[in-house]
Amino acid sequence: MTETAPAMIDLLIHGGTGRMGRAVTALAAKTAGIRVLGLLDPRGSRPDPLEGRRVFDHIPVGEGGKRVVVDFTRPEAMGPLLAVLRGTGAKLVSGTTGLGGMERGLLETYSQEATVVYDENMSYGISVVKRLLRSAAGLFEGVADIEIVEFHHRAKRDHPSGTTFGLARAIDPDAAVVAGRTRAAQSAGRVIRVHSARLGEVPGEHHVYFATDDEVVTVSHRALSRDAFARGAVRAVCFVAQKDRGLYSMEDLTPV
Repeated sequence: MTETAPAMIDLLIHGGTGRMGRAVTALAAKTAGIRVLGLLDPRGSRPDPLEGRRVFDHIPVGEGGKRVVVDFTRPEAMGPLLAVLRGTGAKLVSGTTGLGGMERGLLETYSQEATVVYDENMSYGISVVKRLLRSAAGLFEGVADIEIVEFHHRAKRDHPSGTTFGLARAIDPDAAVVAGRTRAAQSAGRVIRVHSARLGEVPGEHHVYFATDDEVVTVSHRALSRDAFARGAVRAVCFVAQKDRGLYSMEDLTPV
């Protein structure tokens, strides 16, 4: 899917020296209507030692385009980032996983000021999978065991992944999500057990199993490269540029 920005967008990449930051920068630079200004780092302005780009510690003004920040960093960086964004009107696209209640609350508050797209997984395919899972969950209500197996690269710190929790919420937002079989689920409702593997350079792979006594139905998604997530982030950048405020997910970008 090729994107074209609806109007000139000035893009800043928060923590852009990581692999996802570099992937988003490369795709955004090829997208008509997006101008990559550089990196955003609340810790201070300096030249980017890797790419020679400018690093800002603030949202620059007077560039002439709609200002959008893309964030793929760490949960603990969300507070300092939003402190820089407040009062600027800059829009935010974040795919940082592992957010807690405090960070999600900060995003909700900022979305009252400017547009935010937040999702644990920016790929188009996962937004489609979530819709499939909602249908499957209703059809298998009360008759199937449900388990999720996910694979990611060895450097991924959070486990289970944010994507896995998002898939579990699509199946049942009230279900007890239990990692492996190390503890019993204390829940009278639906239990979804999840299993995490960290191997090599796997970008992301998720398999959801619905098993009855006689058969198993599997819904799967495999990212072939990080470009799947970067391409989704660029789609989200074009989306937020057209909105005034509000909190959205990638499903809001997916046609019904």
